[in-house]
Amino acid sequence: MDLQVATWVSISGDIFIRTCCLVFSHAVFIAKAAALSDTILAINTILLQFINLLSYAIDGLAFAAESLIGKYKGAKDIVNLKRTIRQIFFWSFLFGIVIMLIFVLFGEHLLRLFTDQKPLIAQAKPYLIWIIVAPVINVAAYIWDGIFLGATASKALRNSVVLSTVLYLSAVYLLMPFGNHGLWCALTVLLVARGVSLTVLASKYLF
Repeated sequence: MDLQVATWVSISGDIFIRTCCLVFSHAVFIAKAAALSDTILAINTILLQFINLLSYAIDGLAFAAESLIGKYKGAKDIVNLKRTIRQIFFWSFLFGIVIMLIFVLFGEHLLRLFTDQKPLIAQAKPYLIWIIVAPVINVAAYIWDGIFLGATASKALRNSVVLSTVLYLSAVYLLMPFGNHGLWCALTVLLVARGVSLTVLASKYLF
């Protein structure tokens, strides 16, 4: 098999495994929410829209990172590679803090964009804390994802998400007795694990 084709197949396989793990993790979250109650399922479905909006917002920076990192990694320009990573993380965390403040100030108002059911809004409010901390906690996972894709370091992405999924499933098992807060904590574990593991792997796969 041609080397270029073999490389493409390997990268595609790694990204496929990564995507399957993320889809599976999301499915587990929804299934466990449904097991708690129909109300919790409805609440989590709404709150997940906040997470989706956050990921779309940060993805713009992640796509920029993907392009720039590919350029500097290909040129073996480690100085500009490291500088670009520092700058992207600075602006991403700054952006995350702004979004966090928006969620703090207008979280309840944003809930009303998704439902006009006052009892549902009242029951969702205690779980807004997980949405408020998400913009800062999730940034590392989203940005590293773009950086590693740009560097075509797909094996690191695969290894990171497999490890994170195992930790997430363990957290779900251990924290489900705490109800929906436990479920959201487990989802946070997934994002933190991805961010931390990719940070650790950066020195090997990027520099």
